Amino acid sequence: MGFRYKKVENNRKLLIEKDDVRLKRVKFLAAIKKYRLQGREIVYMDETYIHTSHLAGKSWADSSENGVKQLISKGQRLIIVHAGSRKGFIPGALLMYQSTDKTGDYHNAMNNENYEKWLRNQLIPNLAPRSVLVVDNAAYHNKYVEKPPNSNTRKQDMIDWLFKHNVPIDPSLTKLEIYEIICKYKQDFVEYSIDKLMNEYGHSVLRLPPYHPDFNPIENI
Repeated sequence: MGFRYKKVENNRKLLIEKDDVRLKRVKFLAAIKKYRLQGREIVYMDETYIHTSHLAGKSWADSSENGVKQLISKGQRLIIVHAGSRKGFIPGALLMYQSTDKTGDYHNAMNNENYEKWLRNQLIPNLAPRSVLVVDNAAYHNKYVEKPPNSNTRKQDMIDWLFKHNVPIDPSLTKLEIYEIICKYKQDFVEYSIDKLMNEYGHSVLRLPPYHPDFNPIENI
């Protein structure tokens, strides 16, 4: 590929990929390959927005035109949610509604409650059996069924969480030592609410690795 191993001889900044991101990419590719070999339908989804007065910022015009007039107001912001597979968009899965959020970030117009409502009422009823839904790492895709302990959790609550999940623990350990054990096992017991919902209907959820929107074909539409 034209790369060679050499010493860096100046102060230029280098783009270096984090090991955890690379590992998540490897796991994602292995998982999606497995699902494809099983013949399962892979469904990709995403959320976006458009303004009702949306128009192009530039346009072709002949030399006699002084300029192209553009509306001052962008109009109302519409949130669009959809999903599709290699067969096309999922029938009945389109969700479009007006945003009332004032922050300017369209992600704030969607939350876990609205997202699960869309899953339950519009997506799941129209999925093929044993489909796999590919999602990104937006916060409303990652709501915990049971939030695991963090470093600020009380020591006794940490111990109780470990006992609940049958992880042997010496209560005489310091809080820091106990939290290190939690970090070691946490991912084995984490359950997300949308995963639980999809599993109830025989489907699976697969999360994109961080910083990899190019793995989601719907981003190109």
